[in-house]
Amino acid sequence: MDPTNFDSTSSACTFLQGYNELESLERPLFSSQDEGDDYERAHGVAPPQSHRPAGGRPGGASFSTVGLPTQVDEIRELTVLAKDAAGIMWEMVAMNESGPAAAEMQANAQQLQAQLRGLIGDYQGGDEKLFNEALEALDMLNSCFFD
Repeated sequence: MDPTNFDSTSSACTFLQGYNELESLERPLFSSQDEGDDYERAHGVAPPQSHRPAGGRPGGASFSTVGLPTQVDEIRELTVLAKDAAGIMWEMVAMNESGPAAAEMQANAQQLQAQLRGLIGDYQGGDEKLFNEALEALDMLNSCFFD
């Protein structure tokens, strides 16, 4: 449309509507709500909430260890998992199961075995009961693979 052509009222109105659209260019196309919806659609979960860790400053590093498991916690959790995995492995052997589920369980048990072996090798704590339980769980996993 020619901007110098104002013969009809309708063409002038149409031309002026183009200027009204310029105001909308200054508004954001997406709100923060839309961005969250896009994240949720793409990932299937709500977007992570930004937060400032305890003791942290904006833009600065935080030296807080909140939420990080200790070596004792890791050994305790891996010991429980290793005992459960050994029990499942023995059940699978007893039922003569094979296939993708058995192969996946064996791979997971081997990974668990390696993690537990590493934690036992690095353990410097004084809790002998925990250390013995971890060794027992490792032995249970080892016996699954050798029998």
